[in-house]
Amino acid sequence: LTMANGIRSIFPFQDDGVTMESLNVTVVGARAESSLPAHWWRHALFLNPLAKKLSIRFVGPGIGVNTSFGRKFVHSYSWREASSDQTFELHLRADVQMDATVLHQHSDRDSILAATHIFVLYNPGIGSKALRDSWAPTLELLLSARKPVICTALSGTDLRNDIAALSDVAFKASD
Repeated sequence: LTMANGIRSIFPFQDDGVTMESLNVTVVGARAESSLPAHWWRHALFLNPLAKKLSIRFVGPGIGVNTSFGRKFVHSYSWREASSDQTFELHLRADVQMDATVLHQHSDRDSILAATHIFVLYNPGIGSKALRDSWAPTLELLLSARKPVICTALSGTDLRNDIAALSDVAFKASD
């Protein structure tokens, strides 16, 4: 629901019939959220009627918490909404990497950057002292992509630390 709300803020619903055929989201630093059942992710489509197809790619070290998915998975779902007679699609894909920040070292990072419309970071801890330096290269990559990033934080303190870390990376990148 957090992701759906963020997407709706970035791409507000319009009544003029405009739709986007596909919305590609990459969850960077994915962990347990990659093991949520598909019907949870379907809510993002229900709450964002502009998109008929949602692709969510999970990239992170904690993927595969659900053993049925193993270390790498691709799942696709399709359904027809009776009230509008529209067909919707949901594609879930996970790529396990060993690094905590993952995207800057991902072997497919250029195509991920090109295909992604929105990046999502769930409580990444980018401002924590233990993770700040390891997140910096991925943050630089995300900033250079010039695409929206939805980021959550566990607390007000985490939020302030994350904003400070992101500001530091942005300031260094502008030099």
